[in-house]
Amino acid sequence: MTSGLSGRVVKALGLFSGTQMLTILCSVVRTKFVALWIGTLGVGVFGILNSLIEMICTLSRLGLDTSTVRDISKAAYSDDRDRLTYIVTIVRRWGWILGIAGALLMVIAAPWLSDYSFSNQSYKYGIMALASIVLLNSITSAERSILQGISRLKMIAIASLIGVIAALIVSVPMIYVWKMDSIVPVLIVYAACNFVAMLLIARKYSVPGKERIGFKATLQSGSEFVKLGSYLTLGVFVGWVANYFFMSWLNRTAGSDILGCYQSGYTIAIRYSGIIFTAVGMEYFPRISGLSGAQYKRMELFMWHEASMLLRVIIPAAIALVFLAPLMIHLLYSREFMSASSMVILAAPGLILRGTSWCIAYTMIARGDGKVYFISELLSGVTGVVLNIIGYTYLGMNGIGISFTIWYLMYTLMVWAIARYRYGMKMRAGYRIISYTLAGAACVCVLGYLALGLK
Repeated sequence: MTSGLSGRVVKALGLFSGTQMLTILCSVVRTKFVALWIGTLGVGVFGILNSLIEMICTLSRLGLDTSTVRDISKAAYSDDRDRLTYIVTIVRRWGWILGIAGALLMVIAAPWLSDYSFSNQSYKYGIMALASIVLLNSITSAERSILQGISRLKMIAIASLIGVIAALIVSVPMIYVWKMDSIVPVLIVYAACNFVAMLLIARKYSVPGKERIGFKATLQSGSEFVKLGSYLTLGVFVGWVANYFFMSWLNRTAGSDILGCYQSGYTIAIRYSGIIFTAVGMEYFPRISGLSGAQYKRMELFMWHEASMLLRVIIPAAIALVFLAPLMIHLLYSREFMSASSMVILAAPGLILRGTSWCIAYTMIARGDGKVYFISELLSGVTGVVLNIIGYTYLGMNGIGISFTIWYLMYTLMVWAIARYRYGMKMRAGYRIISYTLAGAACVCVLGYLALGLK
């Protein structure tokens, strides 16, 4: 059984890590053309509008794309076709409802968003046009959650690849010809290409929904998804607020140059390593979400197996990060950002702790325990900000890397305690996995200090 699980995990990791890497590559190519043909102003405007879109899209979805996977997986796992088609219909309708609501909100808030982001009203109408992305993204996410719930992972990867490649091909000539005027249309093109690709794939490989479900039933059934999804959204939002608060504090305290170095280190240590977690989660989350009741013992088995598999990947990755951090920063940025290398090296042990804690935390969502998940994320966010401020105050960039590792050590112990005492999970395998995690993190700590001494 475990060998079969291992094969599935490795297959999902290879499939989605490759997809994520190609997506990042397309993003790098697009940014490079923007820098060449528009300049630093264009890169800045692209970054601001992208951040704005991501924030509004995530808030407007209310975690529907994650919370619905749980119910879809349960229906698919039990082979209840009627229940599955019913849930699929509700998910698709709520994708439209939340997308329209989010788009209207963005249109109404456009003057304020333009003024806050650019200190003028010059992008008011551009932001209004970008509201269409909120609608397209909501519908796309609903279809993706359906495919994920029924384990059509390969189709999700194919749709993602088609979308990003088509968008890059279409957008490059637009950037060359229209320069600054291309920014808003290019962002819309990216969303539209992903929408069309996902819709074509979903039409062929997804589940047909029921037509005769009243509006009242749609609202009642969807409200359960939204209730859990709201906790998930709040959990993610806490992370945004924590990072934004620390970045604002760092900018006021140390200046924009240090903030830029921190951002480059954060991208390498957190964003790029997140590719591994996203890839594994595409297969792991639907599998544990399909379990309930007496089957929770299997969830315990799956959780520790997933953690052990992830350790085999993340420990070598953390070791590589220790020795390759200066080279990565030099290639991706420039020598001006080299002070971030020590932060990345000292944060590497935290990546190992993050991998294990991530596997445990997902069981809260799979059980529908959104309130506990939100509280744990809130405590984690507050802890991270406090540790980062203390770390930078006394040890500079090195202190941020150390605080990241201490932060995830505390978070790992917290979610482990929740799994043990709230859910009654047996810790026979858990003690072994936690021991491996701590030992791996300790070894990477030693290597990190050695690498710093060799610099």
